[in-house]
Amino acid sequence: MKKMKNVGIIFLVEVDGEITTLIVPEEKVRNSIEEAKKQKKEYIQYKFIVGDKEIEKEYEIAQIEGALVKANLVSNQLVPKALTDYLQDVTQKLCQKPIEPIVKRKHELEKIWFHISQKVRNNVFITGEMDVGKTAIAYEIARQISTNECPKEFSGKRVLQLKPEQLLKIKSDRAYERTVRKVMNFLVQNRKSIVLYIDNTLYMKTDEYLIMLLYGCIKRYNIPMIATIQSEDYERYFVEDTAISKYLNEVYVEEPEKDDLRIMLDSHLKLFEKKYKVKPTQEAVKFGIYTSSLSESPSYEPGNVISIFEKAFREARRKGKKYVDKECILSCYNADLKDYENIPEKEKRATAYHETGHYILQVMCENRRDFKISCVSILPMMWWAGVTMS
Repeated sequence: MKKMKNVGIIFLVEVDGEITTLIVPEEKVRNSIEEAKKQKKEYIQYKFIVGDKEIEKEYEIAQIEGALVKANLVSNQLVPKALTDYLQDVTQKLCQKPIEPIVKRKHELEKIWFHISQKVRNNVFITGEMDVGKTAIAYEIARQISTNECPKEFSGKRVLQLKPEQLLKIKSDRAYERTVRKVMNFLVQNRKSIVLYIDNTLYMKTDEYLIMLLYGCIKRYNIPMIATIQSEDYERYFVEDTAISKYLNEVYVEEPEKDDLRIMLDSHLKLFEKKYKVKPTQEAVKFGIYTSSLSESPSYEPGNVISIFEKAFREARRKGKKYVDKECILSCYNADLKDYENIPEKEKRATAYHETGHYILQVMCENRRDFKISCVSILPMMWWAGVTMS
């Protein structure tokens, strides 16, 4: 690890209504933490001299420790330059460009921390359908490490993302083999200070050297690892692989309920408002969530819904609107609205009666009292003339 000199912690101190930036050397901060812990204090008292004034500020020890971890993550380069095309320091990236924490995934996160905290078999494969939020969950683990919200044993560790697709672009067989070995040696040498993350895990089964790298990390060296993969591919290429399946842990990510999805969406909507300078109406948000299942697949997948809303925001800005409305939402779907407008009234009525029949049947059926109808549509989407969603 290449360590930069003069690492320090930045403190923002307000004096007479103005914010002053002060930098305290790392060694001094560490000494103050140790002293406070010896005295069994939960807070540290700092005195700052700004001009002719002495300012006293009190901070929680955990807050200062988090700032110290972040400063070192930003300042110290772990991955050597020769390997930066194939390994990305995600924690360092998140320190420089923070992301919002995800919500409604506490159970999945707890299971991931449990698995990667073990001494052996310390890997986890995050599985689920496309766009259900597997990558977002993996990034949340990295975010918690970058802010020191993680379990104590992971404080200061790095989440390194392996990019197998970049390795496969190396044209020379000899150079490729040599680079894979360098990556493997680097991971082994730093296994006590890293968590390996592989997003495109299926790539690891396309080549004998990548297979050896993956198996070595999991079976021989017990490098903490998080991998994301679609459920079908996991079952086919990993569960059925008897050479490795007994060493693997799985956390399955289910698509969220509609109410949970609305909460998950909030932070993204705020970012889109800031980026595109338009706001969504509450009616449009509800409409977008309910009808999102009509665009690509019959499900409420967070990635799919977020993608639809960003397109809708972009469309609202393009048309010079102040608000994202239903028209902007409808423009995102794979539906030929012109064809719909040309459908004879008789066919529209027939489709409407058909979908209404589904609605009445589900509402009246005694065995389905716990089901609620969220959306009834007669817009032609994908292979449907209309759809009724529960």
